[in-house]
Amino acid sequence: MAGAAGPVGRLLKAADKGDEDTLKRLLQSGTDANAWDAAGWTALMKASLSGHKRIVNLLLTADRPAQPMTANKLGKTALHYACMGGHHAIAQVLLMYGADPFAKDSEQSTPLDDAAANGHDHIIAQMQMRLPEIRLPSVPDPPRLQLSTVDMLEVRWDPPADDEPDGPRRVEAYGLQLARIEGGRMPSGEAAWRTVGRRVASRHCRIRGLRPGHAFVTRVAASNKFGWGRWSEASEVMWTLTAEEAAAAGGSSGGKIRRGGEALREANEERRLAETKAASLELQLRKSGRRADAADDRLKVYRADRRALRSLDTDVLTALETELERAIAGVRAEKNDRVRKVLAGQDDVD
Repeated sequence: MAGAAGPVGRLLKAADKGDEDTLKRLLQSGTDANAWDAAGWTALMKASLSGHKRIVNLLLTADRPAQPMTANKLGKTALHYACMGGHHAIAQVLLMYGADPFAKDSEQSTPLDDAAANGHDHIIAQMQMRLPEIRLPSVPDPPRLQLSTVDMLEVRWDPPADDEPDGPRRVEAYGLQLARIEGGRMPSGEAAWRTVGRRVASRHCRIRGLRPGHAFVTRVAASNKFGWGRWSEASEVMWTLTAEEAAAAGGSSGGKIRRGGEALREANEERRLAETKAASLELQLRKSGRRADAADDRLKVYRADRRALRSLDTDVLTALETELERAIAGVRAEKNDRVRKVLAGQDDVD
């Protein structure tokens, strides 16, 4: 029964707004509690998303009760929307009336997936307590770098510890997210992460289209038939190569870059340590009257943050920046030299 106007439209609007009186009058006059609009929305879906538990109860106990398993054109049921909105009490009522916690929408997302995607961990905990058979994947270890080029990072990861290749908890897919390191600072908040792999079937992924010479972190989550598990911790910092580093690694040949993989990972580690040593290190050295030795203490060198050093006078700041630039150039030179030596000794490796 489709229609956005007339009694059906008024029924859906009353459910969305929590208008009990109007909803009761419409049901008593014969309006079908299972009526849907052109997009497939029912009053039960509207009330579940908006958080109106009393409306949900009225619809489920009507003379012709609403059906919890009805899905709209997106494949979503009322339970999907209750979980999306974070309404655990409504989710519990829907489960009592036969809603399927494993129902998948057109994008293969379950109600638990919608709860996780919207940060409603309490919904997941409540549903797992009620349904012990729900066993989401555990958290995998963070991805690790396999290959770095000027515009691509290849990462790999291990399956969760509780993966059952031939059992009910078999991992079906992985999700991969990437965040860029800005100013030497780790990403803060979910908005910093972007999805680069939605349903990755294997345990490795190439992330393309990145900017040369930039730092990134990645994280991974696993999915089984029950839904998605939590995201892993952020990986160690991974760098794309600069044009100079790519030239030192033998050009753009994937084979040559792979052969130098170990040296490149060491170079990435040096840069990670140098970049993430926070501005407080040099500031503390300056305030104490000591100075970092640019030759012997290079891993403690970082790019100066003017905001952290505003208290220093101009002459000291200029001298500090000059010293840091010299030290960073030294780190790059040593690293490129190491890569050249490794590659020179491995020309016969496939």
